[in-house]
Amino acid sequence: MRFCFVILLLVAVSFAQTSPTKSADSSATKTGVNPSDVVISISGFCDQKALVMGTAQGAPGSADKSACKTEVTRAQFEKLIRALGLDADSPNRIRTAVRYPELLAFSQKAIELGIDKDPDFQEKVRYSYLQLLWQAYNFHLVKQARSISDAEVEQLYKADPEMFEQVDVLRIFIPRERHHSAEELTTPAKIDAVRAADFATMKAKAEEIQRRAAAGEDFAKLAEEANKFAGLDESEITDIHVGLVNHSEVPPEYKVVFTLQTGQVSEPVAAPLGWHILKVTARDKMPIEDARRLIESVRQQDAMRAAKSGIQTKFNDAYFNTPGGMETAQSGTK
Repeated sequence: MRFCFVILLLVAVSFAQTSPTKSADSSATKTGVNPSDVVISISGFCDQKALVMGTAQGAPGSADKSACKTEVTRAQFEKLIRALGLDADSPNRIRTAVRYPELLAFSQKAIELGIDKDPDFQEKVRYSYLQLLWQAYNFHLVKQARSISDAEVEQLYKADPEMFEQVDVLRIFIPRERHHSAEELTTPAKIDAVRAADFATMKAKAEEIQRRAAAGEDFAKLAEEANKFAGLDESEITDIHVGLVNHSEVPPEYKVVFTLQTGQVSEPVAAPLGWHILKVTARDKMPIEDARRLIESVRQQDAMRAAKSGIQTKFNDAYFNTPGGMETAQSGTK
């Protein structure tokens, strides 16, 4: 039975959606197929213990292979589809049906080889179980967030205009370190010396770029100059177009944009990996038809923060050796 659960986990992790969908129900099939009708028939497999869905007939290992088969009814199939959160029209619904016989065959062979008893495999199962619970809780939070009524949306839209203010932002990012060759970073002492020198040099460059941007120089050209000065390759270059942002969705270092007038440029804003220079090109109030999406997102994020509020984590940055520390890696910000 443990391996059956593993199969369900693997299918769920592969196919489950990122948000709740309509459940497959009695209206999903419009071809006259009844819930008790067989929709998948698998000859040669009849190990009832390994099944996630379906009913086995015959005995595993029997000499009479023709008597060994598994049948899945429409009701059984749609029960799994509902559990995976798949829409009745989702292509993954078809992939689940097509892949199921292969999953059974491969998992049976794996059991015969004892792979399900392997410690590494069991560790993956435990981790997948946590991921599935995390995913299910996220579904729950999304469902809760979407329960807000149109009247509540309209009330919030009128009562809290700041929440729905949005500004169009351009950004120049100046990293705190320049690109260096491996020969320049051969010892810890050299690395520390290079980083210290870079910090001073790049901070001065950020201040220079900010002054020129505030004086009206072309933002895109200044960004290109900053990238070349830092020695960045194309994969490291940050797009200057941030786009429309609002109070609830911007990272903390961008909050300053809501204090700027249209056309104004911020001072260099310090971040873990460098400095941001921000410019507001336009500002307005979000249309009410977009307000629901924002309110749902804020409600979901608030619930997630509340769920995490009881834990505190410390990382050994020397072990993980992440630029800017693990705090930066967690937030995903520069």
